[in-house]
Amino acid sequence: MFTQFSNASQITFGNTGVTASSPVSATATSLTLNVSIAVSAPTGPTNVIVTTGGQAVTLVGGFTVNPGTPAISMVSPNIGQQGQANIPVSVTGAFTQFSNSSVVTFSGTGVTAGPPGNVTTTSLTVSVSIDPAAAPTARDVTVTTSGQAVTLPGGFTVSTFPGPQISLVAPDGAASGASVTVMVQGINLSGSTFLISQSNGSVGSAVINAAGTQATLQLTPGANLGAFNIVATNAQGTSPIAPANQFIILSPHGGSQELLSVLNTATQAGSNSVTARFVSVLNSAAPAGSNSVTHTIRFGAQHCDNGEFELSHNAVRFGAQHSRARGTFVGAKLVGFRAEYNAGRFQPFGALLG
Repeated sequence: MFTQFSNASQITFGNTGVTASSPVSATATSLTLNVSIAVSAPTGPTNVIVTTGGQAVTLVGGFTVNPGTPAISMVSPNIGQQGQANIPVSVTGAFTQFSNSSVVTFSGTGVTAGPPGNVTTTSLTVSVSIDPAAAPTARDVTVTTSGQAVTLPGGFTVSTFPGPQISLVAPDGAASGASVTVMVQGINLSGSTFLISQSNGSVGSAVINAAGTQATLQLTPGANLGAFNIVATNAQGTSPIAPANQFIILSPHGGSQELLSVLNTATQAGSNSVTARFVSVLNSAAPAGSNSVTHTIRFGAQHCDNGEFELSHNAVRFGAQHSRARGTFVGAKLVGFRAEYNAGRFQPFGALLG
């Protein structure tokens, strides 16, 4: 009431873990904006301040931060074979209260976990054993700590596949021609040789641990850019192609930056808490503004400013006013795109682009 709100208004909160975007829409007495809440933000009510020119108005306790919902975000490795024993499995949570007294259980029968180690409030590691007769199905993973129980449905799978399987490749990308040390996690890796799919690069001899669950490779990506896979082969068979063993070969060229992949799957609208990888672009004669997109990503926002991306399902929008983009997704990961800017165009890379 009696305010002079506008698109130039600035909105702040007494809680430093709560931030607001510029107004999406404004009248003299109302505003719409996107709010982001940091994981570490204190809970409880906080003041809301709107500043417009020389006018500043405050609503005491006008916004409340509630505790985040406890959840399991990742289990790694998330697969094990019938009869396998003492698999070190890490469980990562959010807003959890894990402790040394936490108990990890699996749905069904035949999969058991020992007491937790390396415990923080949001992570722990347990030793998992699988009975040879355990049913080869996906299992829910539950961590119970006092009165708190969190479950990841289908978070762990019992497999009958007799050959090697890969559950993690890190890092999962490198520039073409660059020699890089890569760590591969999985099961039944003992005696394996490794290669990049489509023979796009070379892999040296692997150093594999005694349990056959981790290998260290010296890898040199080939000239073709885009999404490929790390494949393990031993006397028992060859690892299947899956998102977990995907490896992205990037452009070796310098210059401005281009978004290649988004590495998380659950980001709230307007949130900046995103992990992403950027690579050099191969572009020429791109119009002004197209090279300013480097760091910030917003999901589901109503608008984006120069220097920001907006991503929703199958499109990436740059800060330029007349830009289009299209890409290819594997699960929740954008593995390649090209963006067209009026008369200028970023050149595509990788076979996944049309």
